[in-house]
Amino acid sequence: MNISFRLATPQDAVLIAQIHANSWQEHYRGICTDEYLDNEVHEDRSKVWSDRFASANEDQHVLLAIGDERQVLGFVCTYLNYHKEYGAYLDNLHVVTQYQGLGLGRSLMREAARWVASHEPDSSLYLHVLDKNEAAIVFYERIGGRFLQTYEMTTPWGLKTMIRDYIWDLDQLLT
Repeated sequence: MNISFRLATPQDAVLIAQIHANSWQEHYRGICTDEYLDNEVHEDRSKVWSDRFASANEDQHVLLAIGDERQVLGFVCTYLNYHKEYGAYLDNLHVVTQYQGLGLGRSLMREAARWVASHEPDSSLYLHVLDKNEAAIVFYERIGGRFLQTYEMTTPWGLKTMIRDYIWDLDQLLT
């Protein structure tokens, strides 16, 4: 499969929200409330992505992975200069279920790191992950993420949960 990447546009907000919500429905069952996942997540993520594109600035970068048939296989959203110590923030990384395990997550992270390096070469890249999202934690650690800290946060679905932060030097992701 050939993969290409393109910058997302406001016209992609609906598709991005759908991929995001579907991913949460699949991977966050037992972490989120069923009420949120079954009845609210699509509307919530639609509002989030509509708002993000409406207020986008040069520090926000949303990149789509595109397959052979021009289908969107996943996306990554990154923000420059997000944290004074940790640098750029990888806010979302989602790969459509049937394309997981093919290296797309790593490729999307590499592309995000390239973009960060082109703007802020001395930056790091960090992210938050739900402490109960074991598959994501295994993935982030496998690709060299260094654990920073754990803390409690209130989620978009209104529950307090533990969050882990991971960080990478850009060169770790660019090799």
